[in-house]
Amino acid sequence: MIRALVLELTEALGGIRPPVPPDELREMHRKKDFSGMMRYIRNTLHLDIKIRIGFVNKGGPDKAPAWIDSPYPMPLYGTPE
Repeated sequence: MIRALVLELTEALGGIRPPVPPDELREMHRKKDFSGMMRYIRNTLHLDIKIRIGFVNKGGPDKAPAWIDSPYPMPLYGTPE
């Protein structure tokens, strides 16, 4: 039963996607093309989402080149929240 539910959930989320190949990401990181990295990940994973990237001079976790802010607690997927 659990396997069937996991399979159903996996299919509802668009299936299992292969890992993103790292070579092109490494090259974009070397060039500091962080927007390009996000687009590459989004497109490779076939994610139908909009991503907004903001560059800042300070803030966020110490020594973090990037981070994702999310509400806490994170609302359940599909709920109005």
